[in-house]
Amino acid sequence: MRGTGTLSLWMAARLIIRGGRGFSRFVSWVSVIGLTLGVMSLTAVMAVMNGFDQELKQRLLGSVPHITMTNARPTERLLEFAQADPRIRQMAPYFQGFGVITQSGRSQPVTAVALTSAGFKAQPQLVNAMSEGALGSLGDVPNGVLMGKPLARALAVVPGDDLSLLLAVPRRESLGSTLLRLKIVGTFELGADPDYSLLLMNLDAKPMDDWQALGQTGLRLQLHDALAAQSVVDDLAPAAKLFAGQSEVAVSSWIDEYGDLFQAVALEKTLMGTLLLLVIAIAGFNIVAGQIMMVNDKRADIAILRTMGADQSLVRNVFLLQGSLVGLVGTTVGLAVGVLVAQQVNEIVDALEWLSGRHLLEGSYFVTVPSQIHGSDLLLTGLAAGGLAVWAAWLPAHRASQMNPLENLKV
Repeated sequence: MRGTGTLSLWMAARLIIRGGRGFSRFVSWVSVIGLTLGVMSLTAVMAVMNGFDQELKQRLLGSVPHITMTNARPTERLLEFAQADPRIRQMAPYFQGFGVITQSGRSQPVTAVALTSAGFKAQPQLVNAMSEGALGSLGDVPNGVLMGKPLARALAVVPGDDLSLLLAVPRRESLGSTLLRLKIVGTFELGADPDYSLLLMNLDAKPMDDWQALGQTGLRLQLHDALAAQSVVDDLAPAAKLFAGQSEVAVSSWIDEYGDLFQAVALEKTLMGTLLLLVIAIAGFNIVAGQIMMVNDKRADIAILRTMGADQSLVRNVFLLQGSLVGLVGTTVGLAVGVLVAQQVNEIVDALEWLSGRHLLEGSYFVTVPSQIHGSDLLLTGLAAGGLAVWAAWLPAHRASQMNPLENLKV
């Protein structure tokens, strides 16, 4: 004699295989396919957006200062603070100026940054993006400069060419300018905005007082974890003026300049996830419709079961298990296919390029589509879709358990 739970499961399995008439079975399977496609799309899209977010953070945060202390000097107390804080990886002086480069009748606004050799090496993402031997050449040539490869391509210049940089120089309450004659000794390519707007120079090529007359000077701090920048700023800012020995020291982090960008990426991911969850919700409503049609097809069978002694809970459990199993199968298959699509996304993009003749990433910073699967995203997607499937199965199951067997025996 089977237990009630085993009997319910056995009957639910028979309903999945042989239950319902043609149209109700068709509606049920179409809704399951919709649920599978929704879960697959959500899984794949979230993985790709995670990949773009991580790639953007690595490229940008590996090439910009995590914390900037404007007008600060490396005093003994400040050096002791940096060495004692385990979050700080390195502190180095810098120069930053704003100007325009002119070449062959073309002009481009740029930011000029000068660092020491140690300052460059503290940013491995930037060093790895440089052309071979560029960092060594920068130290050997007094007026050497590195520029982004896309910018050099746009200006039609190559290493060895001369370059004119017109720097905007603050002069008391007015603004002046200084023309610097530079020689291009190498290029870099990060695959991000700095490729088009950043010039890199050697800080050791001039005394610090000369740099200070040309623009902004101070200290750049690189952290082991760039995401901890705000907490370091909160700890450092109150004592920065005392440590640095300057009254006009200003402390800022990468969040001040690029925080809005990453917030926009996070918002885009949230909106895309919400839209795809609505697709899953629509599939859930279709499951409700299919299950209600299934219950209507089985009214006579339900009445017979009730007259044979089956109680309401047995009838409810049969249809609840049947609907839940179908929905959970759709969720599981959707997650599995979504993970597979996320892993093979570049092959899919190549196939689309072959069909359309145009690469989807053409004109962007990226050569391949980054993809990163997070277990938390899979868990949330599975819980949302699975919970929706159980809810969609509950309503028709409850309706089936409330049917009057005497009325339905006449059907």
